[in-house]
Amino acid sequence: YSISMKDPDQKADIYMDITEKGGYPVYLIQNKKIKDEKISLNDASNKALQFLKKNGYKTEDLKMDESSQYDGVGVFSFVPVQDDVWLYPDSIRIKVALDDGEITGFNAKDFLISHKKRDLPKPKLTLEKAKASLNPNVKVQETRLALVTNELSQEVLCYEILG
Repeated sequence: YSISMKDPDQKADIYMDITEKGGYPVYLIQNKKIKDEKISLNDASNKALQFLKKNGYKTEDLKMDESSQYDGVGVFSFVPVQDDVWLYPDSIRIKVALDDGEITGFNAKDFLISHKKRDLPKPKLTLEKAKASLNPNVKVQETRLALVTNELSQEVLCYEILG
């Protein structure tokens, strides 16, 4: 279902799609003017987690992948983790206004379409062999297993190496 409404207090237009089964929000866009920032990026990430929990998402299975700040808005990406593998095809994105902590953007379409319990394969390469293929000047800071979608729209298990 699609919903559109006006918020006279915020002088904002709000657009939202929700699923027929379960009433889960698919996406939300709130066009509002952001005032002076009053909350931190950390507080905004907590607001995003509260929104997810309130709307039936199992926040204990989600890890924050990215957080950034643009024009008074905190932008967060949450990824489900199964058996220590980050499931990027199932990610959720949320925008939080840093003036009042309201959710101004939300997209869970990938999660709602893709998320399921998966039979994850064992890695064909060891982590050590994967690291050996890196430029020797790269200082590895973090590694994890991740499921990504390749250019053929196939899910592929890989190592994510931050350096």
